[in-house]
Amino acid sequence: MSHERGAPHTETKKAALADAWMLRPEIQAKYPASPTLSHQQFVQTLLDTAGVTISNKAQLIQDLNNGTKTRAQVLRIIAESPEVNAKFYKQAFVTMEYFGYLRRDPEDCHNPNNWTGGDPINAVIFSITTASTWVSIRPR
Repeated sequence: MSHERGAPHTETKKAALADAWMLRPEIQAKYPASPTLSHQQFVQTLLDTAGVTISNKAQLIQDLNNGTKTRAQVLRIIAESPEVNAKFYKQAFVTMEYFGYLRRDPEDCHNPNNWTGGDPINAVIFSITTASTWVSIRPR
């Protein structure tokens, strides 16, 4: 089994993921191909979904119209933009820590018992424990 590393391999994997993502039935239903959803509508719908505004929106639409970029490439450009990073980085980090470090069940995230045990006293203990853990591992 090959364990390639480095930017070219990573770039290939990211491109393949974006291409595969755009082929998913639920994505095709939300973002149908042109002419059902024009390139301008596609870009605007992605931006509305992400809740961001980017400076190169017109260039992305032009690239789609000219055929120099695919919808998967535009999806990646928007998803990897500084605006999307600024909006979602903290939320994604905290979510990752919640499920990873605290070993919560992601399939059961809407169950209040998963957060505090359903008991107000447990909630306080959970808060104190979590706070003391973060204080103890914080770099000084």
